[in-house]
Amino acid sequence: MKQRITKITRTAYHEAGHAVMCCWLQIPITDISIFQEGDTLGYVNHGNLDFHDIDEFNLFFDDSSRKHFDVERMVMVSFAGQAAVSLLSKRHASCGVDDDRQSILNQLIYLTRGDGKLAGAWGNYLYQRTLSMLSTPVLWKAVVRLASELLEKKVLSGVNADSIIREAMNEGFPPINIGKRGEQ
Repeated sequence: MKQRITKITRTAYHEAGHAVMCCWLQIPITDISIFQEGDTLGYVNHGNLDFHDIDEFNLFFDDSSRKHFDVERMVMVSFAGQAAVSLLSKRHASCGVDDDRQSILNQLIYLTRGDGKLAGAWGNYLYQRTLSMLSTPVLWKAVVRLASELLEKKVLSGVNADSIIREAMNEGFPPINIGKRGEQ
């Protein structure tokens, strides 16, 4: 018989997915929590790339590849919570992702200059890419480890979360010693 996954466990994996993707994409985390506050069951606060309230005025004036890269990274971070819960439950997860969906929609509309069909296609690609990345053994181990820590402590600083993630990702790999050019 399948064991039922509790709401708090789903939340821990959801937030851990966001945090691990932040770390992997080099977006600094300031803190992470699974305390329920109002309508939200948890959150990850992260660094300087925040496109939740994109100024539509900039939509047609900033077409730089750097901006597209940053928006793609934020879409992947937004998708990572849902992807982590899908991997945990071994089925498509849709609970608790309403805020993420709105953020993703805003980001994709920005990225595609308002083309809904292209936004849907790009969104499907980025979701599959996020799911594929999180399902690798290295990143999944980090999600599981961080979710376990969240279930125990409920709140982690960005420094602690980053340390847990990096330690889990480095487990089982020998340290790399990079010498100066020409050294053997």
